[in-house]
Amino acid sequence: KLWSQRRVRDRPQGIKFNGIKIWQVKSGSIIDNILETDAEDFARNVAKETYEESAKGEKEKKEAKDEVERKKREEERKAREAQDEDAEADEEEEDEKEDNERE
Repeated sequence: KLWSQRRVRDRPQGIKFNGIKIWQVKSGSIIDNILETDAEDFARNVAKETYEESAKGEKEKKEAKDEVERKKREEERKAREAQDEDAEADEEEEDEKEDNERE
């Protein structure tokens, strides 16, 4: 999404520099291309050619990473369930053993 365009009227003469404040919203954020122009159509075309293309690749990478993490969580959950089942089986064996000893 393009940021809203702000026009500066009566720009003072002799401006040679422009400062841009960038902050990190989320760990891993990448800000790599900055375009400054007063041509909105040009800016939209550049966005389509650059941002939208790189965003597709980034989305695919994120989905792949999320899938790996989902599989890892699933494996951990299954391991915990197996551990719980083993613990239950051990308790049942002990209970049965104690019942047999009482008889």
